[in-house]
Amino acid sequence: MWLDRRTSINAPRYQRQTLIRDIERDQPKLICYVAGNKAAVNRIDTLGFVDMLHNINPGDPIDLLLHTPGGDIDAAES
Repeated sequence: MWLDRRTSINAPRYQRQTLIRDIERDQPKLICYVAGNKAAVNRIDTLGFVDMLHNINPGDPIDLLLHTPGGDIDAAES
């Protein structure tokens, strides 16, 4: 019973992990940005992306997964 309850509580997390594995199988470079309820995207966030992109070869295809409550549209686009 405990395992069933734990599985159902974490079901969304396990579903996300499965989706990420599926994406990585077809496209090995996946960058994820997951923010909390009150952590909107802003211009400072772009610095972290630049650091991550530094290790990716120019021309290599990548996927970007954004999960945020919103924020600065210009920061998200850049």
